[in-house]
Amino acid sequence: MKESRPYYFGYKIEEHLIKKLREYEFDRLFFYTEKNLIESFGKPLFESIRAEYPCELTLLPSGEHCKQFPVLEKTLVDLTEKGASKKSMLIAFGGGTVGNLVGRV
Repeated sequence: MKESRPYYFGYKIEEHLIKKLREYEFDRLFFYTEKNLIESFGKPLFESIRAEYPCELTLLPSGEHCKQFPVLEKTLVDLTEKGASKKSMLIAFGGGTVGNLVGRV
């Protein structure tokens, strides 16, 4: 059985997430979400992370289009160009489509 990865959800989880991030060693941090989510809910979370760590923000297309191969390919190229490695951490902030895409990476 494959090892599962942690999945967190909640209200005002900024402090909890920062504490959890301190438990891991990573060389780069990438934050993925959709435009409407960052504007509605995600900005405080992203800003609290960015206050502690250098963090790249990537806005993904909304809806099922996010799961299509061209979006995955663009995401992989973008990560490569930004110097991502196997020690990098990716945070998916959003529902199914964001989690599905980032999970494939």
